[in-house]
Amino acid sequence: PIDMYQSGNQIIVDLPDEVVASELVLDYPREDMIISNNTDIQRENDIVISKVHEKELVFQQVNGFATVDGEIFEKEIIFNVSGVPANQNVQLVIDYQLMGEDNQVLYEGTQQINFTPMPLEFALSQNYPNPFNPVTHIKYDLPEKSDVVLLIYDIMGREVATLINQQQEPGYRSVMWDGLNRSGQKVSAGMYFYTIQAGKFRQTKKMILLK
Repeated sequence: PIDMYQSGNQIIVDLPDEVVASELVLDYPREDMIISNNTDIQRENDIVISKVHEKELVFQQVNGFATVDGEIFEKEIIFNVSGVPANQNVQLVIDYQLMGEDNQVLYEGTQQINFTPMPLEFALSQNYPNPFNPVTHIKYDLPEKSDVVLLIYDIMGREVATLINQQQEPGYRSVMWDGLNRSGQKVSAGMYFYTIQAGKFRQTKKMILLK
């Protein structure tokens, strides 16, 4: 097997140093998925072929890993993935054949990657239901690993409850508030505010608790 992994909304394939050409076939389960290659550096004599079928991407690259003016670039192939709904995992199947000099096949096989879509930016959603009684849910998006603090305040600006206070991995996340304060007591009906702090991102929204 070779090293394939997800980074954000990309699939990265790290290639061994002796590889000079590659062919990869990506099979994916959703017709609405979009997979494209991210090639930042390409020489004039590089050959890159990408064919997209209904649920398949065929990608071939030849001579794309040689040095340019003596500088050696990382041997990696990057695919951008989009069109996957939030919180839905999909399984990609990648068939690969990697060649060395004189078209000698060095590596070939099939690997699977479980892909989970990641948000592109920080966001705090409106709680639902709103108004609520007795429970409401708060969704928020983390595009990167962050120290997250999510607090509840009353209309006088007094802190009522701490829902989150920890470092979290990136992803689409949700937390529930059951209308209890830090002492475990039911709070009174009225307007409340919830605030998230994640890295430099900060946002506040209001919600209403009914009795």
